[in-house]
Amino acid sequence: MQLLKKVIPFDVDETLIGVGGPEEITFFNPNHGIYETTKVYQKHVDRIIKLKESGHAIIVWSMSGGEYAKNVVEAIGIEEYVDIVSDKPIEYYDDMKVGWEWMCLRKFL
Repeated sequence: MQLLKKVIPFDVDETLIGVGGPEEITFFNPNHGIYETTKVYQKHVDRIIKLKESGHAIIVWSMSGGEYAKNVVEAIGIEEYVDIVSDKPIEYYDDMKVGWEWMCLRKFL
């Protein structure tokens, strides 16, 4: 079992890639079977690097699937900063509702 501390998840679409910058990447979209070119939100990529260097564990996920997210991470070139790549979580189980004071806040970059 792998123990992750200080876990911070990042979404892919419109968080890491979209229309957010001058740099472009090309990656294989397994859902459509084609290569796509898109822009990179470099300030969000820089945030991942900074957080990882500060000791955080980084998860990158996408509603488009884990393979899609993996291909984007590789195209950006940040594999060494990402601990886990996965599908978007569809649910989670806990004993308290989201929004309690001890829960972390959702941040929009």
